[in-house]
Amino acid sequence: MKLIRIEGLNWIGQAFKEAWNQRSWVKKLKHLKYRLLWEIRPRLRMPGLVPLAVDIESASLCNFKCIFCQQSTEWWKRDKPVPLISWEIFTRVVDECVQMGVYSMKVNWRGEPMLNPHLPQMIAYMKQAGIHEVMMNTNASLLTVDNSDAIIRAGLDRIIFSCDGLSKETYNTIRRGGDFDLFMSNVKMFKHRCLAQKALGFHPPVIRINAAIMEENRHEIPAFANAFEDIIVNARAEEFK
Repeated sequence: MKLIRIEGLNWIGQAFKEAWNQRSWVKKLKHLKYRLLWEIRPRLRMPGLVPLAVDIESASLCNFKCIFCQQSTEWWKRDKPVPLISWEIFTRVVDECVQMGVYSMKVNWRGEPMLNPHLPQMIAYMKQAGIHEVMMNTNASLLTVDNSDAIIRAGLDRIIFSCDGLSKETYNTIRRGGDFDLFMSNVKMFKHRCLAQKALGFHPPVIRINAAIMEENRHEIPAFANAFEDIIVNARAEEFK
């Protein structure tokens, strides 16, 4: 497995690989078009008439206070966000996205989606409505066997684990409120649940690790791919600016 940086042409091979893993030829071709447009549009600065992906903030708050994130500030005191999206607004947004032809939706932006107890139902609604790919980012701290099985069975297509350190010292310093040992344990558990659910006939999500490159973790970035080799499809690192 290779560490994918936001540069070069690694994304082309990855797009074809992901498309091939789709369950039908219609889905293979649709996924290939979607992933190629995902990479090509920003490079050519061509947004298109319809967005490829739309993010929904299922939970606006987070149980971490990472040093590079707005969640580490007191923004919520100023903006007074609604903690959880209402089902009415959620379904309206999903239905409008389906009508427009949006390929992908993600159940979070800056919050931790596992804080929303209705997450499995939200994922299932998106898939049943016709969204091609449903994604989520998570810090993995709230994963359990039961809720892992629930989101896998609901039809989650891609899960992105946020990890910015390969040592307890680095990880815990950057991801305040988190614990490196718990992160590794939960990610491994989720992988095992994917295998178990696949054996029962469910289609498990693509698993990816994301890292934001900064001075505090730059020395550990080259080892990311090998550290998660038996767990994930790819590791992706992007320079934090």
